[in-house]
Amino acid sequence: MTNFTNNNIVWLVDATTYTKSLDSRLKGMKQVFYSLKSLAKKCKELDTVLYSDKTFSAGLLRIATILDSNGYEVYYVHIEKAIEALLNDTYPMPNIVAFSAVCPTVDLCSEFTNFIKNINPNVKAVIGGPQAFVAPNTLKKRYKAFDDVISESDCNAASRVVGRVVTYDQGGNFLNYRLLPDNINKYCLNIATYLGCEYSCGFCIEPLMPKQIMPLDGGITSFLSELVPNKLIHVCDTSLGGSYFRALRVLEEMRMINHNKFLSCDLRYDFIDENTIIGLKKAGFVEVNIGIDSYNSSISGKATFAEMTRRLQMIRKYSNLYVSVYLVSGLPGYDHEQFILNKDMISILYGERLVDQIKHHIYVPYPTDHNHKYNSKVIIATDDWTKYDRQSFPVYRLQTMDSDEIWEWYLEIERHINDKWRESLGKTKEEIQAEPTHIDYNLAYYK
Repeated sequence: MTNFTNNNIVWLVDATTYTKSLDSRLKGMKQVFYSLKSLAKKCKELDTVLYSDKTFSAGLLRIATILDSNGYEVYYVHIEKAIEALLNDTYPMPNIVAFSAVCPTVDLCSEFTNFIKNINPNVKAVIGGPQAFVAPNTLKKRYKAFDDVISESDCNAASRVVGRVVTYDQGGNFLNYRLLPDNINKYCLNIATYLGCEYSCGFCIEPLMPKQIMPLDGGITSFLSELVPNKLIHVCDTSLGGSYFRALRVLEEMRMINHNKFLSCDLRYDFIDENTIIGLKKAGFVEVNIGIDSYNSSISGKATFAEMTRRLQMIRKYSNLYVSVYLVSGLPGYDHEQFILNKDMISILYGERLVDQIKHHIYVPYPTDHNHKYNSKVIIATDDWTKYDRQSFPVYRLQTMDSDEIWEWYLEIERHINDKWRESLGKTKEEIQAEPTHIDYNLAYYK
């Protein structure tokens, strides 16, 4: 093994995404889903857009950038490659290991920490990221392997990582993409104009995350020259710009840059009007994602389905944007009737061609330090954090439904989405089966 003489070697370990094995029934549905997605993209002439499966944590890369600028020798490592990199001496042995983790990967980070401390007990191991932001105290009590749990970002987080104050005169938005282990064009590119969320939509824990105003261009100009043509860039704000009027400013800023790239974003339903739709087109956006979550507005904390429909009709009137909506199964308040209403809603959304895609997942009551209003309405069935996943058997039951019922309804909704999507595209089952697809299913978290 490499010697331990350099105190400035830091491994930044990205555990914010992970590869999972799907339930066999769900896997078959997802294979159909991806074939349908490919066909839907072709219908909107988006088959030339370059998408990527590989992801990275922008927050962790900002910390890497800050430490690199302060003279530290930093290495960005994906968690699934970390042990291999350690055993093969891919990088120098670190003195500090800093993880950015999500709920299902904290155990893996803890295991790696124990592994590396068996080699060198003096290695400092810290953990941050989405799970540390919402449950720092719970994480600290549960996992003893880590020397610190960091619920801060950028320079504050970087200072905690190395144990001394570090600064960065270019601000926290600039990312040094050369620190990533692969070329920038191999990654799904996310930029942000606003971190956190000012709204509270029922089940969502995003309001618990730290809030931060970022540049209106999301830092896009810092890497445009390095991108291949037709690359998709996603503005990963929970809702574009953080507010309606700032969203308009973001769109105008993007329009003036003349970036010649494809853009996508998440957009709140109440931001949708003629001004934003036209602004999206002029700024180079080709895709928008909108959270509907449930037919029942009292469950989702959002608008009625009638109001959602009106907004979606407006998008169709003024643009040819590829429209995806989010749907969440098993929310507190769900019963059999609610699932039936969701099936009817799906039939309308595809039948009237109001959407191009429905993104569906199961509710997960992620552990927090706070008495989250939705978590208090479920009965937790397991405290195994590796099972807290949006495409897996539920880790809870409701007063109105047990875990098995929620899961079977979740699968039924998946089937129904595929059936109605296929009908809306006018494709036969044989045509769907002939469409090339893949199931390298990397799951991002908290989105």
